Amino acid sequence: ESTFLIKLNKGSRGLGLSVTGGIDSGGSWPGLIRIKRLFPHQPASQCGLINVGDLLLEANGITLTGLTNYEALEVLRTASNQVELRICRPPPDVLTCVSPISEVPPPPPRREAAGGPNTPPLAFNSPEDDYYHGEFEIIINKIQGSLGFTLRKEDDSALGHYVRALVREPALTDGRIKAGDKIIAV
Repeated sequence: ESTFLIKLNKGSRGLGLSVTGGIDSGGSWPGLIRIKRLFPHQPASQCGLINVGDLLLEANGITLTGLTNYEALEVLRTASNQVELRICRPPPDVLTCVSPISEVPPPPPRREAAGGPNTPPLAFNSPEDDYYHGEFEIIINKIQGSLGFTLRKEDDSALGHYVRALVREPALTDGRIKAGDKIIAV
């Protein structure tokens, strides 16, 4: 197996990768964080050294193995602008033993909002944009009095609210909000 270090500078949308795995994933190799997708024209893809299926062992010296998926994402999200990643590329025969990863997941289907045919459909961005990084703004309309997600309060500050879970429409099919996202303003 090959283990190596890569230094990347975050772009305006982060590192440009998504990950899968973690101790809560229930996959073949729980506790390992793997590269699920590399986004075109983003730092991880542009460096040319990272492959889908590579294992992320550390980010800026913080061990990612043994973390939940959310915890690993938080380490990556809160890392400084320059990120040093320790990556392991297992031999190809080992990768086939691990659950397969789709390089490009299909985009979410376009759906009409619950308001009926006169209500504009929920807007989705291109598959390239289906994973948001950094700070971004969205506009989402309530359906039956709900935005479709629950919150958890992380600390005593006014800015300590995070999305706990997506529980109903419109959040379930919107595709932009994820569990663990921090709500900065409403």
